[in-house]
Amino acid sequence: MVIAGAGSGKTRTLTYRVAYLVENGVNPANSSCSPLPNKAAREMIDRVTALVPHDIAGLWSGTFHSVGNRILRANTEAGGFRPGFSIMDREDQRDMIDAVIASAGIDTKDKRFPKGEVLADVFSYAINTGRPIGEVLAEKYPYFVPMEGISRRWKKNTRSGSAAPTR
Repeated sequence: MVIAGAGSGKTRTLTYRVAYLVENGVNPANSSCSPLPNKAAREMIDRVTALVPHDIAGLWSGTFHSVGNRILRANTEAGGFRPGFSIMDREDQRDMIDAVIASAGIDTKDKRFPKGEVLADVFSYAINTGRPIGEVLAEKYPYFVPMEGISRRWKKNTRSGSAAPTR
């Protein structure tokens, strides 16, 4: 992993490293170039192609997110998803949580109730820390403890294999 500021030569460094590996017999299919911006991903592949006389068609390249998407789609069942699953962005998560709240018949105006975006943060924290939602609520959000049922319904919707929440 290379972490450095703009204009510091990250793309050049990675380009030459990949070219060196391919030149020295490493199969391009065993390498990955995953810079964050799309422009850098395209530029890196163009540069490696210009540097190396070998076919680099098998090189895994693209943004960090596109390579992650490819890995998930290639290992769908191992990830616990069904083929053709969708990856939800924050807006999709919020919309699904709002739909779950509505289907549960909860009147969010009747009592102080968090917005879907806030609940998405709570659920994301629980997923990322590998802790049960009840434990996270009790520790970090004690005023939300009555909302644990929403978490179970949201988890059922996302883990049914048709959607994967971003973290």
